[in-house]
Amino acid sequence: MFLLLILILFNCKNNLDNQMKLGPYLCNLTEQKCVDFEKKIVKRNLTEFYNNFVSTNKKYRFKYKYNTFYTITDVNNIGFNKVLSSYYDVENIDKNLKKICNEYDEQKLNFSWYTNDSDLPIIKTKLKEQGLKLYGTVPGMILSIKDLELSDTLDNKFSISQVKNKKDMEDWMKPFRNTYNLSQEASDRYKDSMENLIYNNLLINFIAKENDIIIGASSIFLGTESIGIYNCVTLKEFRRKGILSLLINKMLYCAVENKYDYITLQASTLSKNIFKKYGFETIVPYEIF
Repeated sequence: MFLLLILILFNCKNNLDNQMKLGPYLCNLTEQKCVDFEKKIVKRNLTEFYNNFVSTNKKYRFKYKYNTFYTITDVNNIGFNKVLSSYYDVENIDKNLKKICNEYDEQKLNFSWYTNDSDLPIIKTKLKEQGLKLYGTVPGMILSIKDLELSDTLDNKFSISQVKNKKDMEDWMKPFRNTYNLSQEASDRYKDSMENLIYNNLLINFIAKENDIIIGASSIFLGTESIGIYNCVTLKEFRRKGILSLLINKMLYCAVENKYDYITLQASTLSKNIFKKYGFETIVPYEIF
């Protein structure tokens, strides 16, 4: 009897240890809100996207140096060169931050630096000391598939189709190039990278049309743990007509079809409230310098 009691207590301890190790994952199973776990999912999808993005060209680099994840390319555009996350202790902030900035400056590259609420507050101060200015805020958002709400209301005037060939890809780039005012070089390079991701079954692109006019575009990235929504654009003259909502519906259905548990994105100021209507929550408040 005593031996049986010892075995029961031992098994209970093992189960408790396992629960502690699997904490974030069990939160999903028990439907508890695990903020730290969801933050990791949002950050990981963003990092994976750019890691795969730069792997499509030999001149691009995805680096982890000075406790920092960042991309360096030969295209002088902040959409290509990004500091995605940093893990600095107080003692090394000055030294490591300057090394990263100097690496971009030496190659005369414009770049953007993503900060979030997990970073030490002093990082933002040091970035400003380096001459970087706050560009804007971008909410990192997440939605659990179990909380998904899809609208059945579709406007027959518009159609959403998936990119299937090079002609489709040319069409997809039109609103994207127009919205971000890309140079021809940056546009061609971005298109090449997107095509490579599609070829490797990591990306699905969508086009929105009114009759035969290309009016919007979007992408989903098939990450390890989540689907990430990227590249959402609508031509200025077609905004506030529900185009983004139609694209969101299409992307969410695709997430369900691919059996993912989470969908993530970095929303713009204009699109944040639209994504909220679908149940997305801000979990990582990014500030971009």
